[in-house]
Amino acid sequence: LTSSKPDKEMHLNMRGLIRYSYQGSAPLSQNILVRSALGVSECGVQYSMEKMLAVAEDAALAAGKILLSAFHDPVSERYRDGLPIADLAAEDLICSQLDTYFPNTGLRVEERTSRNRRPREGCDAIWLIDPHDGTSAAHKGYRGACVSIGMVRNGEPVLGVVFAYAYPDDQGEMIAWAKGCGPVRRNGARVEKRASPHRATIMVSKYADRR
Repeated sequence: LTSSKPDKEMHLNMRGLIRYSYQGSAPLSQNILVRSALGVSECGVQYSMEKMLAVAEDAALAAGKILLSAFHDPVSERYRDGLPIADLAAEDLICSQLDTYFPNTGLRVEERTSRNRRPREGCDAIWLIDPHDGTSAAHKGYRGACVSIGMVRNGEPVLGVVFAYAYPDDQGEMIAWAKGCGPVRRNGARVEKRASPHRATIMVSKYADRR
């Protein structure tokens, strides 16, 4: 997926984050406490980033319910025609919700790539969707798999939602942020910077937890 700037190529990082590299030269969630007028224009209609973030959060939560159900049903059929059944259902739900509110935005998805599209005229936003980041690990009982939804505008990451639907004990863990909407939030609470005299080390592994 190449942006309108020819020297900038965007990628969807399947670890649940958005990254980009230079080459050459429904009901809305109630946990967004900081609001901003910054938004996206769709054919003359202005959508605030707060609304786009809330819709993405709701979509991630709903998709997580589908994936959690499949997580606890290891005997059911996992794949059909080589594609993960639950992942397809989660992706369909996410795209349906995003299209309901923002029909002119672009899409870049992992499963049904035939639905990928550029933003329609008058819009500069593209959704990046991995409905189930960590499918194979989830099938083995690891709880770190997540729903990942991001957005870029003209090559710049402006929104990200990562929902680990089964962590730690089916409660789910959501990390969310959007440009102009305040600091990163964890399950709706602001993640503030903490001063520490010691260097922090964070280790991430799918072996951290299991079913």
